[in-house]
Amino acid sequence: MLRAVMRGRVFQSLITHPPQIINCEICGGHRIQVRTDPSPRIGSRCLFCRGTAHHRGTFAVLRQLFGQDLGGLRGKSVYELSAHGALFHALKRYAARLDFRFTYSELFDAPLGSVRDGVRCENVERLTFPDRQFDLITSTGMMEHVENDIAGYREIARVLKPGGFYVFTVPYHENCGTIIRARRLEDGSIEHLKPPEYHSDPWNPDGVFTWRNYGPDIVLTMASAGLRAEVRKVRVSGLEHEMPIVIGTI
Repeated sequence: MLRAVMRGRVFQSLITHPPQIINCEICGGHRIQVRTDPSPRIGSRCLFCRGTAHHRGTFAVLRQLFGQDLGGLRGKSVYELSAHGALFHALKRYAARLDFRFTYSELFDAPLGSVRDGVRCENVERLTFPDRQFDLITSTGMMEHVENDIAGYREIARVLKPGGFYVFTVPYHENCGTIIRARRLEDGSIEHLKPPEYHSDPWNPDGVFTWRNYGPDIVLTMASAGLRAEVRKVRVSGLEHEMPIVIGTI
């Protein structure tokens, strides 16, 4: 059902938003951008690398932090909290080129810390890594799906090295606080405070449940977990409005 709905949305978006030429922040050069979703931030995709505004904005911030060629990552340790998407594939290519250690994971039905088909199983609420392991951690559109996000941020702070960065994106509303969409009750059931929202995910054909949509108070949430944070606005080619990228450090 979700795939059928998505096919309909893609068709509608292509009609209302014709392809355009952009300068992709990830794969470089002039590329064709198509709209695969009415939302420009998740639906504006480079046809070559399939990077959304989330992927491309995050990659642009990585270049600000580590140099245009990401040379500042040479010899470092990097962790991407997924094993799919344009950002993941770009980091994997750069890891081979720059010789930095690249770790990636998904949450699936397996013991935490185990590896299946080359992909490590991890839950950000209780990571299996030792303290102070990574110089950089990245994710795109993930923390809104984490039930206990403060536990996740605490784990990120624990496994980051001093001076390391967590660079990521979430659904972000500039003019309001974080919207809590659902909460877990004492009996284990879920109380929906807003209509249930699911985001597409290649590892889950039914989509991933969304617990919240963030606002500027995300920096306070992260501070309570030990992370200094800022929301940096970056220009992404082909996007009318700036893309908010969250940067956390310890």
